[in-house]
Amino acid sequence: MRTTDFRAALQLWYSKQLEESVLNHIIYRLDEFDIGGVNVTALDDFAGTKSLRLLIAAYAHQASNPVPILVSTPSTVDNSLTLPLLVWIDDNPDNNAFQIQTATNLGIEVITLFSTGEAKIWIDMHFGNNRWTVQYLTPEFLLKHDTSKSIRFITDNHRIEPVNEAVILNPNAGEDMLRYIRGRRLNQIPVLVYALGSILSTTYVTKFKFAGSTSSINIAIKYIRALAEGRDDDREWVGAMSC
Repeated sequence: MRTTDFRAALQLWYSKQLEESVLNHIIYRLDEFDIGGVNVTALDDFAGTKSLRLLIAAYAHQASNPVPILVSTPSTVDNSLTLPLLVWIDDNPDNNAFQIQTATNLGIEVITLFSTGEAKIWIDMHFGNNRWTVQYLTPEFLLKHDTSKSIRFITDNHRIEPVNEAVILNPNAGEDMLRYIRGRRLNQIPVLVYALGSILSTTYVTKFKFAGSTSSINIAIKYIRALAEGRDDDREWVGAMSC
């Protein structure tokens, strides 16, 4: 079904009026690659054996009731991760060694992930997706700490990634991550697309709340420093091509 038709049908079927932002985040979840359609497989993966109505209600509740978390100094959580936390997705993190070391020096735990696939698995492991077993100690960790004071993401825009047995350029890596993060009800965690040569192709960030792009190391450092300070009032990085 076309995405536009699905949106209209969902609004008619659901018993209450859904805000545009809620519909957007549901579509991010069901149409992760922005192909313009929602199929039965995506819907089944989303709902599984759970009530679709209850899942949609959870999206609506999260949009209007973000969890307030105040963090001023690093604190141990769930015996495995610490706050504040920076998740950096890049196929060559050595290019960002200075920024990552700066974050570490400021008391931020940094998780480095090398591909979109690896990042999606990590997010699901720490979100509480039911495909993962109880051996993981951080179910719903991301949802519980869905705030710019606790967790932030940085991703590159283009990424060389493994696909089956090949290695190809993914020109949509930054947007793929944004859609995936927002599609899982993580509405308050900021995402900064840190790009150099491809900065002009990052205008898609304007479609997402608490998203921005930059090629400036100074803005990236300010973004990191605000996380270390437990702030949520920094907005210099929000929007496209903040240089």
